[in-house]
Amino acid sequence: MTRVAGIVPPTAWIFAQFSVANIASAVLVSSNPTNLVLTGAFRISFTTYTANVILPAFITMVALFPYLISRFGSNHSRPIPGTPLPLAERLSGVFKRSQQGMSIGDSEVPSETPDLIPKVIEAEDLPDPSSALVDPTGAKFGTVLLLLTLAALLATSAAGVHAQVWMITVPAAIIMFARDVWWDVWGGGRTHQEPDLASPNGSIRTPSRIDNSEIELRPVQTESPSLRRLSSTRSALPEPVVPEETSAAKQKFTSKLGTWKLVRFISRVPTALPTSYTIFTRLPFPLIPFAFSMFILVQALGSAWIPVFARWWTAWAGKTGTVGCVLGMYVISVAGCNFMGTNIGATILLARVLQHWIDVAQPSSRSSKGAIYALALGSNYGAFSATFSASLAGLLWKQILNQKGIKVTQSQFAYHNLGINLVAMLAGCAVLIAQVYIVKS
Repeated sequence: MTRVAGIVPPTAWIFAQFSVANIASAVLVSSNPTNLVLTGAFRISFTTYTANVILPAFITMVALFPYLISRFGSNHSRPIPGTPLPLAERLSGVFKRSQQGMSIGDSEVPSETPDLIPKVIEAEDLPDPSSALVDPTGAKFGTVLLLLTLAALLATSAAGVHAQVWMITVPAAIIMFARDVWWDVWGGGRTHQEPDLASPNGSIRTPSRIDNSEIELRPVQTESPSLRRLSSTRSALPEPVVPEETSAAKQKFTSKLGTWKLVRFISRVPTALPTSYTIFTRLPFPLIPFAFSMFILVQALGSAWIPVFARWWTAWAGKTGTVGCVLGMYVISVAGCNFMGTNIGATILLARVLQHWIDVAQPSSRSSKGAIYALALGSNYGAFSATFSASLAGLLWKQILNQKGIKVTQSQFAYHNLGINLVAMLAGCAVLIAQVYIVKS
């Protein structure tokens, strides 16, 4: 979007998008795996969790907006390299360098840093947003199915039906997968394409269907006349007699031929089922062994270190009270996201510490409730803190930006996000503290 609209560099937009997306992920249980871990550990229903987190998250976004305006509204912030300069600035730089006898380079940064939030956004030649949809009907179907799934999760939680999350989400995933397979086989999915095509005027055009007026398809002759004559001559010759000693070699060759047929079948899946194959390759499979390993590691620490951590936390909670529980757990969880194996590892470990603390110390409901929901905020807000590895979302965000030609260094990530996280901490924790004191348990 920033490239098409001419917003260069896109610093303000990418950091605002990343922080707001992770703040919003704290509201619903299904928005983040850490929320699932937390609600499962303390047996919190979906409606109870959302009711306790939605207000701190909303106030955080409201408080963050003026900070982002003041932070990126001036041209004193570091730009994000890796994006092309606007055409007017490139031509101006070329003219100045040609007068001074300097070499010409398109990637040279101008002497004056451009405004990170431009006063006017030129959006005259932007393409129709609907043109980016490869399968508009599938997008509508998936949106409706997602809303129905979320409604079912909230309804079962509000009704007191103790249904596991997978009992609701897995059938919805199977229905969506079956629909994608149907679309690829019978619905015309193989006639669609995903790549973006640049139009001559510089805007990005993403067609949802191949235009036959631009690409002419002609029948291809797969066999030449000479090959046909050769095949007819070979068919007239008598078949050679195969010696008995070659039967073992023939069986070995047949098994290899079967293997090659299987390989050919697998290689044709991306062409036969393009939509299903693309979705399958984008599933977060690395998350499964990672989360599984973290559960094993935390269970291994359970007999020794978790009681020690719980005693330390008991001493801190006894001296600081509810306010200390909220602020302390938020700071620990945000810091833990950066060196405990992303926010998932930090949530698993700290949830076990809080469980041990609640069972042994028997704290007040305000303190325990404040610590639990401070962990919920910290595990989501910790994604935009110091390192990309603080969350899987940060690693994916960096990968997508690299694919788009936008490079964000580790120092830039920490430089911009630490201030954003500080504002989020003050706003979210202040509302959470007031909430646990005002709302009756």
